Amino acid sequence: MTSLSRTYHDNKPSKGIIFMVLSVIFFSCMDVVIKWISQYYPTGQIVFCRNFFAFIPISVLFFRSDIFSLLKASQWKNHLLRSLYGVISMVGFFAGLSFLPLAEATAFGLSGPIFLTVLSIPLLQEKVGIRRWMAVIIGFVGVLIMTRFWDIESLRLTLLLPIMGAFFYALAMIAIRKLTATEPPQRIVFYFTFFAALIGLATWPLGWVLPTPFHFFMLALIGILGGCGQLLMTQAFRFASVSIIAPFEYLHLVFAMIFDYLIWHFTPTFTLILGAVIIISSGLYIAHRETIKRQVKSL
Repeated sequence: MTSLSRTYHDNKPSKGIIFMVLSVIFFSCMDVVIKWISQYYPTGQIVFCRNFFAFIPISVLFFRSDIFSLLKASQWKNHLLRSLYGVISMVGFFAGLSFLPLAEATAFGLSGPIFLTVLSIPLLQEKVGIRRWMAVIIGFVGVLIMTRFWDIESLRLTLLLPIMGAFFYALAMIAIRKLTATEPPQRIVFYFTFFAALIGLATWPLGWVLPTPFHFFMLALIGILGGCGQLLMTQAFRFASVSIIAPFEYLHLVFAMIFDYLIWHFTPTFTLILGAVIIISSGLYIAHRETIKRQVKSL
């Protein structure tokens, strides 16, 4: 749920696809570890580890960067907002993983692009045509189907956690769009990881738990997997356009369903699959219309 830049420099779609699939695998494995370890540690502690240990792999981005140029930010407000929104998104999704099946939490998380389309109107002054509005409405219908709103007994407040995560993910993406006007991807990644780790650290007084050696390794693994996933995603968008990459982002749900079945023996319900298909179709169509809009602007 954390792409950096929607621009690409080298037209090598096969490489872009490979990097995106690898990125999705790393993020999916990270989600598995988070779901398992969330029964032992508070969400704030997990958020800290996700970002603190992510510095290990993403430091590759900084090797060729002048450290002083890297730190010279011009949009502090948007860096802070991007970090705050990103952390709230993580909290929502990570907490959702602790209460919901992996596939269910992941499916709700995929509604981020739908929220992004709606929020881009007041926050980015973008014009959304009737076709994208129809895709948004259909996407929200998919979300409602997954909640099984017609069955009062199946409604749970915990369903709101990954939806909240998707909403704040969309806000984070809007902040990134503003940042990319003046800030390079390395700087955006650095400040997000740094501030997110600090915000996670601030939850220490709320009841962190001293990890066992094995649990410490698993907490560190969360950050390493997440950092590698971010690095691979950055490379994917370097080699291929959004229209090519976007479909492969949704493999996240496929891997979530596989892991859910193999580890927790959860079989997706018909309503979950139907709602997820609707959300994915809506997201892909929105990405397609975004690509067409950019091509028209570039003419």
